[in-house]
Amino acid sequence: MKFKGFTLIELLVVIAIIAILAAILFPVFAQARDKARQSSCLSNVKQIATAIILYTDDYDEQYPASADPDKGDLVPTGWGTMWDINEHAVHMQLFPYIKNHKLFVCPSAAKLSQGDRNTYTAGHEGKTYMWNGGVFDVTNGVQAMAALNNPSSIVLAYDTAGEDVWNRMCPYYHPHGHWWGNANYISGMHASKTLINVAYADGHAKGVKITQLETKDFGFYLPNGTSRQWFEGGDPQKCACYDCDFKG
Repeated sequence: MKFKGFTLIELLVVIAIIAILAAILFPVFAQARDKARQSSCLSNVKQIATAIILYTDDYDEQYPASADPDKGDLVPTGWGTMWDINEHAVHMQLFPYIKNHKLFVCPSAAKLSQGDRNTYTAGHEGKTYMWNGGVFDVTNGVQAMAALNNPSSIVLAYDTAGEDVWNRMCPYYHPHGHWWGNANYISGMHASKTLINVAYADGHAKGVKITQLETKDFGFYLPNGTSRQWFEGGDPQKCACYDCDFKG
């Protein structure tokens, strides 16, 4: 029996149908992948929150600080210390309760090149979760759980857009004598870059839209006692904590 091949028109129609299906399905697959990464990241944040609670249970309900004030082991204000060569980095203080360096990296974050890591130390592991400087920055003193007025609403840690080789704080206490925050260190990671995963002082974790964050969520208030949107007008280039005071 003689086989009849496809005509050019038929092949073009099939190709067009496949292209249409791909255009429909690829965004769906991308959303599903982002959702899976968001869930994995939220699990990381939850474990970090749990580790912080366990730490405070062992240390008289006090949070870890970015350096040891008793030893005078101070570091550039707001930066903390490189985590795999200084035991006073927040990550290293929490590590006995987690024991997995990869847990400090969000699967959606951009990865550092090996060259960037070796700028500091060979084999340096990047991390993508940042800390509330009001609670963990040694410049502000070691904070006790009792010092936080509303633990269920105070952010302790959150994800950021890319790996970093430093123990970043945001906001942090600027040497000029005021609190400051670099907007580049807190940006949307999930749900079309509008949402971040957040760990709270009472141990729970959830996804939060950046536009819903306020300075009070970090324990920071304006001199008149009011709070405002974390990004002025929703603009991530205008971090709004610069003239606030940490009140817990």
